[in-house]
Amino acid sequence: MSILDILRFDRESRRTFRIIWAIFILPFELLAELFGIEIGRGKQEKMEKLPLKTRLISLPDNLMMAGKSAWRSRERVLAVFAGVFLASLVISTVLAYGVGLSQAFLQYSLQEEIFDAKIDFADDPGIDAEGRTNDSLLWESMCVEFVEMEEFSDCGLVFGRQGVRVDGFFDEDFIIPQPLNVIAATGPTGDWENVSWDYPEALESGPPINGDRTLRLYGDGIWDGELGERHSTRGLDSRIIYGSWPVSAEDAAINRSIVLPSEIASSAGVGVNDTISSLTFTYVTDYLSYLNIGDGFDDCQGEEDFNAQSQYAYCRVNMTVYNLTVAAVYQEGGAGNPTLLFNPLMVSDAVLSDEQKLILMDNDHGFLGLA
Repeated sequence: MSILDILRFDRESRRTFRIIWAIFILPFELLAELFGIEIGRGKQEKMEKLPLKTRLISLPDNLMMAGKSAWRSRERVLAVFAGVFLASLVISTVLAYGVGLSQAFLQYSLQEEIFDAKIDFADDPGIDAEGRTNDSLLWESMCVEFVEMEEFSDCGLVFGRQGVRVDGFFDEDFIIPQPLNVIAATGPTGDWENVSWDYPEALESGPPINGDRTLRLYGDGIWDGELGERHSTRGLDSRIIYGSWPVSAEDAAINRSIVLPSEIASSAGVGVNDTISSLTFTYVTDYLSYLNIGDGFDDCQGEEDFNAQSQYAYCRVNMTVYNLTVAAVYQEGGAGNPTLLFNPLMVSDAVLSDEQKLILMDNDHGFLGLA
């Protein structure tokens, strides 16, 4: 679709989206009113900048989001909706979709989620950004500060959806940050030409963020401990239906492990210990809203992709990793909330080169996932 074609979209479609969005957020507004939760609609004010670790240590002592016993407590629900915004970091809580419709749905939704919180930098990338780093090792080292707090039990680096910087989940900007989208795979076994990377369920089950199959690249902290256990089990049931979750980060790195959703493995006809020669995915370097889409991108080195439902255009650039081994296949769960999106392919970040990690950090695709 050309830029001129895009500009011809009727403005009525934008109004339709706003109506759908208003309907989507209505349950949250009602719940916020019920519990007296103050939800700001403007952008957060900047606070005086302090050293990064100082600001991490200054997390409120009464933050009660993690802990195994807190899964169904009201305290956790309220903490999730209130969120915690730091001077240099923002904790984007994962519980964002459908909560408040019923207690039964709430309990089901919580069981589907791996992470209790997504931690992003408060500032967008750019020359004027403060409190950011593009050093993935330094960023991951912040987990040490978090797990020393009694409120958190585990933490790890994830390359995936870009930073969510909004005042609550009522801001339309929530739909802008994009995940890593898988677009192709090759291998000596199976039929990867038979695999569709479209994932319309993501659009049908939430706001129009992304309609493709996503990828997460996991750092050392995700593979074992509490987060490793959550990836392996759902309540009393195992998530893994073939193979086994890597026992450690070292195991995942040495074997260049990939864990596949059941639908992808079935479509490709691959199983445990099969090799994937190459996996290509896209990251996002820039976006345009329908208001300025006619100006075009300044320097898009990839493909311009227009989301007709959200009416945002994105510059998507390809990145490829090689020689992966299928460690496990997991049973896909129901539609989770859209903060992190759901049912991704999962790979050890050891398959990335230092240059690739730097590129993903520069484009805001690195975050910390907490339990």
